[in-house]
Amino acid sequence: MKKDFVVVGLGNMGGSLTRGLLRAKLPGGSRLRIYDVHRDRMQPFAKEAALPVDSLEALAGEDLCLILCVKPHDLAKLGDVLGGKLGEGSLVISVLAGTPIQQIALRLNFKGAIIRAMPNIAATIGYAATVMCPNQMCTKEHETLAELVFSSVGDAHWAKEEMLDTVTGLSGSGPAYIFYLIEMLAQSGEKLGLNADMAMELAR
Repeated sequence: MKKDFVVVGLGNMGGSLTRGLLRAKLPGGSRLRIYDVHRDRMQPFAKEAALPVDSLEALAGEDLCLILCVKPHDLAKLGDVLGGKLGEGSLVISVLAGTPIQQIALRLNFKGAIIRAMPNIAATIGYAATVMCPNQMCTKEHETLAELVFSSVGDAHWAKEEMLDTVTGLSGSGPAYIFYLIEMLAQSGEKLGLNADMAMELAR
């Protein structure tokens, strides 16, 4: 399925997915395009063959694999610009935490294929655990595209959307609790006389 991949939002997750897709083998004729309101974030990726998009308006009417990596509250702004203007054959992939597929569809005024995903911070080093869920408009080809996206930064799995809150707590937020535990163990080691570097190394 030939579609341009467009990553919108180049923070930790969007940047990680962009790096993964730069390494991945995209379908023949597909390009990797990027957009961020902070234009300086696009420059490093542009040097590696990702194509900067001047404005979201430029995406109107195209059939794309649109990967939304913005904050949930920014969905309204995307809707203001792209609402009702996406190509009918587009696939929208969202990593917006706590944002149901139905809300994405309504805000973008889009009746096509949408996949909601919950990756985690390990995407920054290529070892993410991601769970995805499709809407009823998704075909096997759409699912293959989503698997390509998230397999580029780790493991990718499928589940029903009602399980996404559980996934968010387990693998989405879970690493933060493990990191916190490691910090507490290291601090305990320090209190008992180890130097800070050794205590952290042993805790890790």
